[in-house]
Amino acid sequence: MAEVESCLRVGEKFQIFDEFQRRLREYKLQTKQIYCIASSQSVDAYNKKHQKKLNERLEYAYIKYSCKCGGRQRHRGTEEWKLQRYQCVM
Repeated sequence: MAEVESCLRVGEKFQIFDEFQRRLREYKLQTKQIYCIASSQSVDAYNKKHQKKLNERLEYAYIKYSCKCGGRQRHRGTEEWKLQRYQCVM
Protein backbone atom coordinates (compact mmCIF):
# COMPACT_ATOMS: atom_id res chain seq x y z
CA MET A 1 0.00 0.00 0.00
CA ALA A 2 2.96 2.34 0.54
CA GLU A 3 3.67 2.27 -3.21
CA VAL A 4 0.15 3.53 -3.96
CA GLU A 5 0.48 6.42 -1.51
CA SER A 6 3.77 7.55 -3.04
CA CYS A 7 2.33 7.50 -6.58
CA LEU A 8 0.08 10.58 -6.19
CA ARG A 9 -0.20 13.14 -3.39
CA VAL A 10 -2.94 15.65 -2.70
CA GLY A 11 -1.80 19.13 -3.72
CA GLU A 12 1.10 17.86 -5.80
CA LYS A 13 1.99 20.10 -8.76
CA PHE A 14 3.12 18.98 -12.20
CA GLN A 15 5.07 20.88 -14.84
CA ILE A 16 3.19 19.32 -17.75
CA PHE A 17 -0.24 17.70 -18.06
CA ASP A 18 1.22 14.57 -19.67
CA GLU A 19 3.19 13.87 -16.48
CA PHE A 20 0.01 14.09 -14.40
CA GLN A 21 -1.85 11.78 -16.80
CA ARG A 22 0.98 9.24 -16.64
CA ARG A 23 0.96 9.27 -12.83
CA LEU A 24 -2.84 9.02 -12.72
CA ARG A 25 -2.68 6.03 -15.06
CA GLU A 26 -0.16 4.36 -12.72
CA TYR A 27 -2.38 5.11 -9.72
CA LYS A 28 -5.43 3.62 -11.48
CA LEU A 29 -3.50 0.46 -12.28
CA GLN A 30 -2.18 0.10 -8.73
CA THR A 31 -5.53 0.72 -7.04
CA LYS A 32 -7.61 -1.04 -9.72
CA GLN A 33 -10.04 1.89 -9.78
CA ILE A 34 -11.54 3.66 -12.77
CA TYR A 35 -11.53 7.46 -12.82
CA CYS A 36 -13.50 9.48 -15.35
CA ILE A 37 -13.61 13.17 -16.14
CA ALA A 38 -16.67 14.45 -14.28
CA SER A 39 -16.37 17.99 -15.65
CA SER A 40 -13.83 20.19 -17.36
CA GLN A 41 -13.37 23.54 -19.04
CA SER A 42 -10.94 24.36 -21.80
CA VAL A 43 -8.65 27.37 -21.56
CA ASP A 44 -10.34 28.90 -24.62
CA ALA A 45 -13.78 28.71 -23.00
CA TYR A 46 -12.41 30.10 -19.73
CA ASN A 47 -10.65 33.03 -21.42
CA LYS A 48 -13.83 34.02 -23.28
CA LYS A 49 -15.76 34.34 -20.00
CA HIS A 50 -13.15 35.85 -17.63
CA GLN A 51 -11.05 39.00 -17.60
CA LYS A 52 -8.08 37.19 -16.06
CA LYS A 53 -6.67 35.17 -18.95
CA LEU A 54 -4.92 31.83 -18.62
CA ASN A 55 -1.87 30.77 -20.59
CA GLU A 56 -2.90 29.55 -24.07
CA ARG A 57 -0.37 26.70 -23.85
CA LEU A 58 -2.57 25.04 -21.25
CA GLU A 59 -5.27 22.71 -22.52
CA TYR A 60 -7.70 22.94 -19.60
CA ALA A 61 -8.63 25.62 -17.07
CA TYR A 62 -9.71 22.80 -14.76
CA ILE A 63 -10.53 19.10 -14.80
CA LYS A 64 -12.54 17.35 -12.12
CA TYR A 65 -12.02 13.59 -11.92
CA SER A 66 -14.43 11.24 -10.20
CA CYS A 67 -14.23 7.58 -9.32
CA LYS A 68 -16.56 5.69 -11.62
CA CYS A 69 -18.10 3.77 -8.72
CA GLY A 70 -18.39 6.76 -6.40
CA GLY A 71 -20.56 9.82 -6.32
CA ARG A 72 -24.27 10.35 -6.49
CA GLN A 73 -26.31 7.88 -8.49
CA ARG A 74 -27.89 9.45 -11.56
CA HIS A 75 -31.42 8.58 -12.56
CA ARG A 76 -32.28 8.73 -16.21
CA GLY A 77 -35.86 9.17 -17.24
CA THR A 78 -38.83 10.25 -15.19
CA GLU A 79 -41.13 7.28 -15.46
CA GLU A 80 -41.14 4.49 -12.94
CA TRP A 81 -40.43 1.01 -14.17
CA LYS A 82 -43.59 -0.87 -14.92
CA LEU A 83 -44.02 -4.24 -13.33
CA GLN A 84 -43.04 -6.77 -15.93
CA ARG A 85 -44.01 -10.42 -16.05
CA TYR A 86 -41.65 -13.10 -17.21
CA GLN A 87 -42.49 -16.61 -18.13
CA CYS A 88 -39.75 -19.07 -17.32
CA VAL A 89 -39.38 -21.71 -19.99
CA MET A 90 -37.42 -24.84 -19.10
